[in-house]
Amino acid sequence: MVALTAGTFLYAGCGSKNEQSLTDCLIEKNVHLYSAWWCMPCLQQEQTLEKELGEEWGYFKENIVVQCYEESKISLVQQCEDKKIEFFPAWEFPNRNPNWEYGVQSLEKIAKLAGCEYNI
Repeated sequence: MVALTAGTFLYAGCGSKNEQSLTDCLIEKNVHLYSAWWCMPCLQQEQTLEKELGEEWGYFKENIVVQCYEESKISLVQQCEDKKIEFFPAWEFPNRNPNWEYGVQSLEKIAKLAGCEYNI
């Protein structure tokens, strides 16, 4: 687990020599977290990420998290149906094989699986 301190966590190694945020690296790597509003592990994952990312959480959620079910509806959104997602939370890492990881993950593991070097 990554502890938060005052300041921003930086990650490097996403095809750039400059440091960048984990969110920017994950966007560059086309990583997504597929989630469902009724899924307790998904809620735990999102709460953990919100705590660890701090101010960057909104940007992360907007660009990386895909809600597979609209709140209070039972039909899967098309993007999730197309991916044939059956388990939540589901992390997609397109640049690795296998490209799916299921369950709650730490920021450190997410960065490693995506190919982003972890730096504070």
